[in-house]
Amino acid sequence: MQKTSTFSFFFFLCFTLQSQSSLVSGMISSEDIPLENVHIINQAKNKVTKSNTSGIFTIQATVGDTLLFSHVGMKNLSAIVTTSMIGEKNRISMEEKTISLEEVELYTGPKIDAVSLGLIPKNAKKLTVGERRLFTARDGFLDPIINAISGRTKKLKKQLVLETKSRRFDHLKNNYSEYLKETLNISEEIVSMYLSYLVDEEGIENVINTNDITEIHFFILTVWFQFKQTESYQNYLIKEKGN
Repeated sequence: MQKTSTFSFFFFLCFTLQSQSSLVSGMISSEDIPLENVHIINQAKNKVTKSNTSGIFTIQATVGDTLLFSHVGMKNLSAIVTTSMIGEKNRISMEEKTISLEEVELYTGPKIDAVSLGLIPKNAKKLTVGERRLFTARDGFLDPIINAISGRTKKLKKQLVLETKSRRFDHLKNNYSEYLKETLNISEEIVSMYLSYLVDEEGIENVINTNDITEIHFFILTVWFQFKQTESYQNYLIKEKGN
């Protein structure tokens, strides 16, 4: 009886220690070159971190957790945490994305477009409504003087910023609202709160322009963990509990 009790206690102790979170660390590289700012997510623990300038990272994890690695220009990578990875300096290797171009037939005749016809200047950027208004306000003949006095240029700059954020918000809401609700199990109200926060995040425009769904999802999840720590979200949770 005593032996059975001892064995049961030993088994319980081992199981408990294994279930507790430990630290997984290592170095991430590509072709032996350390990768900085690789995003590492442990979805099971709601933990996120980034590699430093030497490619070194440390994250809390338990055996069986799945770690997701993402870096701009690299293929996304996932790894299941094993016992051998706990407490060891793991080496993670990421592969560079390759972009294959379809074969196209080249037109060898003279280039005919609005630039060659002299209708618009060379390298002219296509402007949004807000950008055109701001351009007119700054680069017209009398407009800059008049607008500097009236403060119109400053107002137009602010309007352009709001226009850009609104465009980002609509794009994210239309394309990723359902994904957020299903993956994070959150309400429509929280989705709107989060997207309002996300549109101000540095690098969001570049990520959206990649059109890489996996990379966009990874970025959205990474920023979500930051958003959960904000005062506005914490106040919202307190308010909800009070109701």
